[in-house]
Amino acid sequence: MRRVLGIAGLLALSTGCLTFKAEDSPAGKGAGDVSSQDESDPDGDGLSNAQEDSRGTDPFNPDSDGDGVSDGDEVDAGSDPLVAGGSGGGSAGGGDTGPVDSDGDGLSDAVEARLGTDPDDADSDDDGLEDGAENTQGTDPLNDDTDGGGVNDFDELSSGTNPWYGGDDVVPDPDAGLPDRDGDGLPDSQEAANGCDPDDPDSDGDRLSDGAEVKVFGSDPTEVDTDGDGLDDDDEVVLFGTDPALADSDGGGVTDDVELDDGTDPRWPGDDGGVIGTPGPDADHDGLSDDDERHLGTNPQDPDSDHDGMRDRAEVDIGTDPLSQDTDRDGLSDGAEALRWNSDPLDDDTDGDGLTDGVEVLAHNTNPLLVDTDGDGLTDAAEVRVHGTRPTDPDTDGGGENDGDEILHGHNPNWAGDDI
Repeated sequence: MRRVLGIAGLLALSTGCLTFKAEDSPAGKGAGDVSSQDESDPDGDGLSNAQEDSRGTDPFNPDSDGDGVSDGDEVDAGSDPLVAGGSGGGSAGGGDTGPVDSDGDGLSDAVEARLGTDPDDADSDDDGLEDGAENTQGTDPLNDDTDGGGVNDFDELSSGTNPWYGGDDVVPDPDAGLPDRDGDGLPDSQEAANGCDPDDPDSDGDRLSDGAEVKVFGSDPTEVDTDGDGLDDDDEVVLFGTDPALADSDGGGVTDDVELDDGTDPRWPGDDGGVIGTPGPDADHDGLSDDDERHLGTNPQDPDSDHDGMRDRAEVDIGTDPLSQDTDRDGLSDGAEALRWNSDPLDDDTDGDGLTDGVEVLAHNTNPLLVDTDGDGLTDAAEVRVHGTRPTDPDTDGGGENDGDEILHGHNPNWAGDDI
């Protein structure tokens, strides 16, 4: 029989095995989720403002008497939400006995009634975690496998996988222990039914075992290219991350092989037309659909996700990173380069003079599009790094001979006394 884990055990288990971030918790499960509360019940204690007013409780404090029991639970249990402690029941007894918790799982019967869990069963979904522990952790006390990945919540927490993400569930092989003389994971009794050779772990020679093709990828263990898209099954799995059983893995209308040839992503339908721009809602009106933005990692609620002065779609079009303010890391933001200086936000030294665009603009006030800003015959970099002259003044010393000519004649461009 499985050991049922309560809140204390859950805390110890979580500390020992893994730590989950608050954002991993499913929507609506996190404590204090103000966005999910009714405006008529701002503190989320189960009592409306009108009910709180009639009882004298604080509509902005879920536990008016500070005894650790919410006002709503106290009212449901018949105790006084304005009196903490004491041994009597309700206000007549002069204190709170606390809400009734028939099964001792850490959730009052009243709360269980609202959640739909069984107040007489500490583990309503029989997954090994008490209802109170699940409510604290954020897993579903009515579903033994919250993420639907095939492994129940208790086993996931015990093994260190995430009970809210089905992709990391390690489901035991039901065929383990059955005769399998070629060791490919497919029992001998199932090899013939799948057209496989029981003495060959890879019947079609595509470097995926027969067992993996049948049980994991859904591909044909007797065909090198199951979906006929021109890509070998093993290449789809190992190299491209596509589905070896579907010719068009993303369902966008273009087969995987054509997408790879075109340079589009065979795992995302938004670029099957050759360019980014899937039809659909565009919440921030930046020219990228919300689906496009989710794929790119940009914020569908912000037209300029990296706040560099360029809208996300414009960055995608010119090839800059909509998640980086300074794609080429030259000290100038992408927006400043593209919209103000006309320099190349993909090249840290647009004019190739040896000074990065940011250094030219911010340090020397030179033109990042000109190798020789002042036209004196010396590159901006040479003036700054070699001669110590001003790259914005053709005659640094004011002697009448420009800096380039002085260097050519062996004169000092920083001393007017030797100018011709």
